[in-house]
Amino acid sequence: MSRLTVDVRGLKEAGELFDQLSGRELQNRTRRATRAGAKVMRTELRRQARSRQDLPKSFAKTATRGHRNPLGTSVGPTSSLINIFEPGAGPHPIGEGGQLLHSQQGEALFAARGPVRHPGMDARPLIGPVFDATQDQAAESAMDELMRGLR
Repeated sequence: MSRLTVDVRGLKEAGELFDQLSGRELQNRTRRATRAGAKVMRTELRRQARSRQDLPKSFAKTATRGHRNPLGTSVGPTSSLINIFEPGAGPHPIGEGGQLLHSQQGEALFAARGPVRHPGMDARPLIGPVFDATQDQAAESAMDELMRGLR
């Protein structure tokens, strides 16, 4: 899954907070903070995936995963197609030939006698634009959660 990352370690408030807290409290606060920042990014990711005509609608289905080392949260589309759409693809062969592809309704869509040469496609980035649009708001949400009850 492509990752959106916001680093709050360099912020002055975060440094002061990290000096005050230790152990499980710091870990739990950091975990909640990364989820708050991820929520901002996830919302924008879904909005853009639904509104852009050049992306599959399946990109609006996202997953949020927590990480232990380093402590954080990842957000991204669940579709493995993001790995093709994000960077693009150069020309490449498809299949061994002699294949018959079927639709979900069972009718034959395509038959090939030999390998097919796919012309490739340009990159259609989603993760980068979402990160650029939300990184400040996500960092602010994360810091608000880190500081909740301490100010």
